[in-house]
Parts: sequence; structure tokens; C-alpha cells
Amino acid sequence: MDFWRREGAPVPKHFGRTTVEAYKSHIIGAIANLFRKHPDLSLSEFDAITFHQPSGYLPMKTVTALTEEKIPYVEDNSIARRMHLTNADLAHTQTRHGSKSKTESSRSEGASQPFRNMLTGRRR
Repeated sequence: MDFWRREGAPVPKHFGRTTVEAYKSHIIGAIANLFRKHPDLSLSEFDAITFHQPSGYLPMKTVTALTEEKIPYVEDNSIARRMHLTNADLAHTQTRHGSKSKTESSRSEGASQPFRNMLTGRRR
């Protein structure tokens, strides 16, 4: 990835599209690899997912990619179907965790409320 922290800098710096694409391909690729090893899993089975968050918008862009009809970086359609998140999946997370809508969330808090409330590894 193309971000770094210079000596004495309080936060890392990064460069636009290359960083976003590298981050999304890494996270989506890791999920796809997990699903190759475990053909019984799908993202809709999980109550929560936690992403590495070098910045608040990178996980949001990745989750948005997982809601698209064609998930980027995944050629195997059976894996892509299991990775696909629907509005119902996201609504379930909001309801279960008592979240505010995306528009009610504060931008200063990073990722939107439904995704901030997600916890790793909890299957339905």
C-alpha cells in the first residue's frame, strides 16, 4: 500500500485511488481466500465484521464494494455470491445492534454506525 508516517508526523499520509484499490483488493481477497477454504461460509451468516481501519472511509468503500452485483477482484461466482451483502443484511446489523441510520452517524467517528458496531466472528 502507499501510505506511510513520516518521522514526527501524528498520522500517516496516503495517496488517493491507489490506496483505496490496494486496500479493497487486499480485504476482499482475504475474504475470498477464507471462503475458498470454508465453502459453508457466507458473509450474511455473520452478525458483525471488523476491518483494519487505517482511515474511516476505506472500510466503507470496501463494504460498498461488497454490496455491488459484481464484487471486484473476485472471479469465482460461487464465492462472490457468498460475499455479497444485501440491504437486508445491513438492516439486520442495524436492528441487532441498535444502530442509527448512516445519515445520523457522525462523520468524525469514521465508519458509519452499522459498521462501527460490528464485532468480529459472530455468526448468526
